[in-house]
Parts: sequence; structure tokens; C-alpha cells
Amino acid sequence: MTPQSNIGEHKETEVDNNGITSDHHQDIKSNPELLSNQSQDLTTLGDESITEQEKNIDGKSSLALTKEETVELTMASTSLPGEVFHGSVECINCHLYLSHYRIILTCEAREVVAVIPVANIDEIENRNPLVLTILCKEAKTWKLRFSTVEMACLWYKNLSHLAVDKSPIDKMFTFTLSSELHKQGSEHSNPFLWQIYQKGLKDGNGEESVEKEFNRLQYNKKHWRISTKNNDFKFCDTYPRKIIVPTSFSDEMLQTLDTARFLNRIPTAVWNCKETEAVLLRSSQPYIKFFMGPISEDVIYIDHCRKAIEGVNKGLHIIDARSYAAALANRTKFGGYETAECYPNTDINFRNLTNIHAVKAAFNELRTVLSSNEITDKGSALVQNGAWINYVSSLLETAIFTATLLFDSKKNVLVHCSDGWDRTSQITCLTKLICDPFYRTFEGFKVLLMRDWVEFGHKFLERNGLIPGKFTKLKKDKKYG
Repeated sequence: MTPQSNIGEHKETEVDNNGITSDHHQDIKSNPELLSNQSQDLTTLGDESITEQEKNIDGKSSLALTKEETVELTMASTSLPGEVFHGSVECINCHLYLSHYRIILTCEAREVVAVIPVANIDEIENRNPLVLTILCKEAKTWKLRFSTVEMACLWYKNLSHLAVDKSPIDKMFTFTLSSELHKQGSEHSNPFLWQIYQKGLKDGNGEESVEKEFNRLQYNKKHWRISTKNNDFKFCDTYPRKIIVPTSFSDEMLQTLDTARFLNRIPTAVWNCKETEAVLLRSSQPYIKFFMGPISEDVIYIDHCRKAIEGVNKGLHIIDARSYAAALANRTKFGGYETAECYPNTDINFRNLTNIHAVKAAFNELRTVLSSNEITDKGSALVQNGAWINYVSSLLETAIFTATLLFDSKKNVLVHCSDGWDRTSQITCLTKLICDPFYRTFEGFKVLLMRDWVEFGHKFLERNGLIPGKFTKLKKDKKYG
């Protein structure tokens, strides 16, 4: 392969001697293993070019390759259990190998330069007829140059088909891999993969971690207890089986809160400050009746949360991640916010953090700047003054503010946004990282992710575009359909 000059309507990254193009791989050129656990030579894959039959873009489905045309990965140490390779193509600037799980890019020497999981592809762009741009969800960008428009067209359809594929969850590769490892057993599996598989089975249930955290954080059992009210997920299907609630509030009393908060995500404790016994809580927004105020049971429960601390100065700080205007707008769907008039001895602070629409737009703006290949003062200024940096800054400020309240005011703090699974998780996790060094360890960080994100129902699949959702938009190209 001979490196070619830049081609395209906008500026492309210069192709290096290895012939691979990326906006983020300067370090990878000297050490290709950084992006792949499989650093073996892929020469045995062969150089399977696209056949004339495959070039017929008006024919069958883009990935309808015959069994004979399928490129099998012959090195067991390179392929993953259950992985099936669909084909390969020699681009001008690299070799591309495609499976139903990932894309492997190699340079002239067949060294692996990049491994891109298909689920990590956000979008495939074709602004130039001969160049395909792979936009990844973590902001990396890869450009593939083809020798003919027909070839670029075919592989645009191939990659786009996988990128927007919304197959059932149980068809995702992670389940295939797990099933294959289970079939192979420890004797015939890769030791590293088998260890991860076994550990995943052991650590998959986070119920024990609740008790461990409760004891490690030294919750005052006079004020707080672990409730199994949600053991069957009937109380709240997006909350953990076990939740930490005020001791003074029984499970029978919890049942009265079934209409108090959005999605029944009631305030529950997620961290205890050993020094002050101030507790960090999280929830969704309260239901607010028109002309009638909040649900009376919610007011009573919040009062129990407020009083669940030693001392005479028992108040409650409420951190609302939204702006006041956004919180007020939620009144149209019977949502809203707490007020000091309805919730005695509470202080409400609105943090003005933008919603998911604005965050997505800010990320796309950041990715565009990072992929422009112009490391200039102008480009640096665009990043520093961009909406993404402003959002991250506001998020950190909110976490610091929350941590300060827990240590200095010695009062319990409740954090929520609208539904309580995006901005709320960000604030509580950052606050815990600031306050507690345990969460800065590998073991602690795993506990943090499992508890505050997985068990509290964060919509990972939808937010990552793996299943259709409210914010998932499947794009269809006008040119290539």
C-alpha cells in the first residue's frame, strides 16, 4: 500500500508511514498494543478482497456474505470465543477486518493498530465519496480511504448496517462470549477471559456489597437501616433490591410512598460521612398536585430523612440539578420541586445543569473540534470555551458544593434531577469520589459503578444507543440509503 495525499472536502489527517489514519493514535504508532489485547500477527487472516459479486450494491443485504466468502479467523489465540468474521478489505491506508463484534485495523506489517467494537460506533460519515469516517462514542475518529467509490459505498453499507443494528439484548456479543466460555470450561478457555468470566459471575450480585458498605461507612443504626421492601422489584423496578432508609420509617410506611416520587424513586441513602454522620441521599423529583402542593406522605418521609442525624440543628439540604425554570416547567407533567414552605427546615439549591439534549450537542461539538486536526490556539480556545467543558466544570462545582455541605454543615443532603438516573448519578458519584478515598481504588470504583449506576437503574443501553429509546436517532444516508 502506498500512502496517498489528503482526499476530501475537509482537511484529513496526514497518513503516516504505517498507512493508518486517526486523530488520536500518536502514541499507538510506537506501541500498537495499546488499543488491543490481541497483539498477535494477523497475517494468517489472509488478504480477502471484496469480490465482484459483493460490489453489487443493489443486490442482497450488505452483510449477506456466503459461507465461502466469510473470512474465518484461524488463530484461536486471536479470535474470541463465539466471534465470527464476516470479511476484510484492503483500504489505501490500512487493512480492515470485520466481525459481528468488532473492526480490526492493521497497518502494512499486519500489526493491530486499532480494535473498534461495533457497539462503540456512533456514526459512519461519507462526506467524501472515497473516504469513510468512523465516529466513535468516546470521541475517537478513524478515517478509511478506498480506491473506488463502489468499494467505499459497499463498506459504508456494511459498517452502517452494524452501527444501527438494534438486535435483541440477548443477541449482543457479550452474551455469546459468556455462553461460549461456559461451554468450553476452564480447561479449553483463555485463562485471562475465564478469570474475568468467573469473577463476573461471583460479583454480579451486589446485595452483599450493600451490607459491606453499610458497615464500612458506619451508618448510625439508630437512624438508618437496610430495607428489603424492594426485594421483588415491585416497589420500584429501577431501584436496588436493598435500599437504605430511615429506621423510623417502616416498610409498611414505605408502601404509602407509591405515588410520592417519579417512577417511585424515593430518597434513599448512598453514603454516610463518618466524621459528621451526615448522609447523602438520592431520588427523583416529587409529584406536585396542581393547586394542592406535594404528596403529604412525601413531606412526612422527607422529614424523617431530615431528622435522621444526631444533634439539635437538624436540617436538610436539597440539591436540584436542574435550573429553576426547568424544574418549574415540569409542573406540566405533575413534577416540580420542593419548597421551604411545604418541606420545613430544608434549603433548596438549583444547580442549572443542562439536560441530556444539551449534553449530547456539547459532546458532538467537542468531537468535531478534536477531529479537526488543527492543534492551534483557535482550536484550543474552542475546547476551553465549549459547552462540554462548561458542563464538566459545573458538574465538578456541584460535587464540591455537595461534599462541603456534608462535612461543614453537618446536615443530610438530598440530590435529584427529574428522573434521578443521569445528573443525579453523576453528582452523587463525584461527591463520593471526593469524600471517600475507598472509591478511588479499583475495588471501590467497582462498588461505586455497580451501586450508583447499575443497581440504581441507569439507562446504559439507551444512553449508549444500543437499543432504541427516546434519545436514539437512527440515521439513514440520502446518498447510499
